[in-house]
Amino acid sequence: MPMKSVVATLGPPHDKPWWWKHLSLDRNQCQLDYVRLVYNNRHSQDISTMEIPIVMLKVLRHLMVWRRLGYSHVYTVECDLVGLSIAFWQSVTGMRRPKHIIVQFIMREKQDTAKSRAKYAFMRFLFSSLHRVVVSSSLEIEYYRKAFGWPAGKAAFVPVLTNPELLDKVSDAEDQYFLAGGRSFRDYETLVRAVAGTRIKVLIVGGRGAVEQFAGLANVQTLENIPASELEGMMLRSRAVVVPLQDRAISIGQSVVLQAMALGKAVVATRTAGTIDYIDHLNDGILVAPGDERELRDALLLLEDANLRRKLGTSARSRVAMMHLPKHYAESIRKATAV
Repeated sequence: MPMKSVVATLGPPHDKPWWWKHLSLDRNQCQLDYVRLVYNNRHSQDISTMEIPIVMLKVLRHLMVWRRLGYSHVYTVECDLVGLSIAFWQSVTGMRRPKHIIVQFIMREKQDTAKSRAKYAFMRFLFSSLHRVVVSSSLEIEYYRKAFGWPAGKAAFVPVLTNPELLDKVSDAEDQYFLAGGRSFRDYETLVRAVAGTRIKVLIVGGRGAVEQFAGLANVQTLENIPASELEGMMLRSRAVVVPLQDRAISIGQSVVLQAMALGKAVVATRTAGTIDYIDHLNDGILVAPGDERELRDALLLLEDANLRRKLGTSARSRVAMMHLPKHYAESIRKATAV
């Protein structure tokens, strides 16, 4: 009998996530279902504190149904409210079926404050019921193991995925700007210092308030909260893509990195937990030291060479096609969580 598993998310109603149609599952080995929990058409981050108990009870009802129907595993994504609710109910009741796995697990780093220590202590209890967590950086395994006192093997590393449809997109024109995008833990200050006094043009696209401080600089243009399709077009037309990151123990930046690589763009990124597993330096991208404006400037100047840009971009696209598609992710998750 095939193993029955379910992926559960929370948000506005939809049929299936974008990656669902790209999976190729052997139904004789695994039955994978998808459930979208809907509460007032909101995502986890939009649920108020007063509404959390209502959502948790909704999750509990689903959990009991999955248990009754014989699901062996339930997968949740990141640390959303569905995943936290399942972890709570299973930790409180001692329930261990279905086995709960959080994929693309990520939490903000522990700080030396009473609030942060209390949060991590509570999360340590909450996550005690988890069967596995799947992290997006090899360095995160040891970080979370120490932070939560997990035994070896509880956390596994699986590289994240990107959309296969990006591989077929090309641009006939290349503008003169380098594009930098994203909002979480970006180090745009170092990027701006790196291009100051040069003729290097940079377009920075970030979230609300993330880039306004850089507006008005001679060779730096900033945009906020543009549609994903528009950002993709800008990325395609860019000379190359820059992902300047703060030096963090948690993984950040992979989504933009892989999107750019799939589009065949040369990528310059900060060498940190979120990038070392995704870029082979000078083979399919360029890695620079955290906070090093001179090294970043040199990397951008190096990419004035069109032949090098094409070489890195071609290798980057090939890497994505071989390692970072939904079919690769699903198979790696299956292997990492099978026991």
